Amino acid sequence: MFDVKVAIQEMAQGNAAAEEFCAILFHFIHMQDDLFDKDKPVTALELARMNYYLISMLAFNQFFHQHKEKILPVILTSSMAWAASEAIVGTGTIEHITAQVLKSQYQDIFYLTAFLVGGQAHLETMSSKYREYNFD
Repeated sequence: MFDVKVAIQEMAQGNAAAEEFCAILFHFIHMQDDLFDKDKPVTALELARMNYYLISMLAFNQFFHQHKEKILPVILTSSMAWAASEAIVGTGTIEHITAQVLKSQYQDIFYLTAFLVGGQAHLETMSSKYREYNFD
């Protein structure tokens, strides 16, 4: 497993707003999964803090506002992939493996960010370096 903070910094390529967007969204996504799976406790204070960070970031982050028409569809499709993964996770071996891949599609948000700040070559480099799947 790579260092998430370093990976986000590299993907954002010096764009502080893109880095903030990715960091907050990464932690929000993982907290939501923890709440759903109940595999990691989340306190009320942690949830309140994360909700505030997400809402304020979406309200004020210039990177998100500049690219929201491109970002929101990827957030939507990534969210739907996660929901589909949870629907099939316990139904069989192949489905379990498929679910693990589906639930990792949120990574596409970060690869889109890499593309938006650095173009296709940067996207390709980041995808090659950081794309991996979490298998439970």
